[in-house]
Amino acid sequence: MTGASMKRFYKSAVGVADPEQDGQYVIHLDGKPVQTPLRVPLSVPYEALAELVANEWQAQEEDVQPAMMPLTQISITAQDYITRNRTDIESLLARYLESDLLCYPVEDPPELGKEQKQQWLPLLDWFHVRTGIRLPVQEAITVHRPSQQDLKVFADLLASMPLYEFTLFQSLASQLGSVVLALAFLDGHIDAQKALECSKLEEIFFVKHYDLAKHGPDPMQEKQQKALMRDLTAYTQLLDVLEKEKR
Repeated sequence: MTGASMKRFYKSAVGVADPEQDGQYVIHLDGKPVQTPLRVPLSVPYEALAELVANEWQAQEEDVQPAMMPLTQISITAQDYITRNRTDIESLLARYLESDLLCYPVEDPPELGKEQKQQWLPLLDWFHVRTGIRLPVQEAITVHRPSQQDLKVFADLLASMPLYEFTLFQSLASQLGSVVLALAFLDGHIDAQKALECSKLEEIFFVKHYDLAKHGPDPMQEKQQKALMRDLTAYTQLLDVLEKEKR
């Protein structure tokens, strides 16, 4: 399944028990399993997740748009990509300790920098309490070099995450530009709206303070924010599934 849209070719989508793997579920389109890009049936470990993925397929209209199916994409990513490349992805995620969005409030305009610090510093403090890693605020364009101890703590944190939590985490870090926001969302410390607001604070600030709403916001930014909120809302559903499975 690629990012390109295609004509809907099926009538019904349902999640069913995988006849070949006990405890796994597949998504059937008119009785045939959804295939991943690696040409194998998409298989998920939770019945509730299979239902959510099937609902995404069922909700498609004349065109099937992969971008509108975030849980399908997460499931494919977990199966095809994360299971084969997790070690490399963990190493890439460690780079966020050097360049996390929340460590770089602006100096100008000062009102924006003040608002960023008000929103971001409590989250950096929370991350420190949660992980033991202190990410410093960078007043200039410099790169924070994490200690070997911090890198080990972060590596252990990533290694401890089950497959779907890790898949969500790596996607969130990329979309939000921050491992702090990603972990806070994954832990339920912040909700979808707060995650979006903190990630897109600069865009939201200029709309609010420079009357861009009156003159019309940037349509591309508006579209991107709506897409991010759609994904975060879907991720919240997945987190609910994961939480119920732990009980």
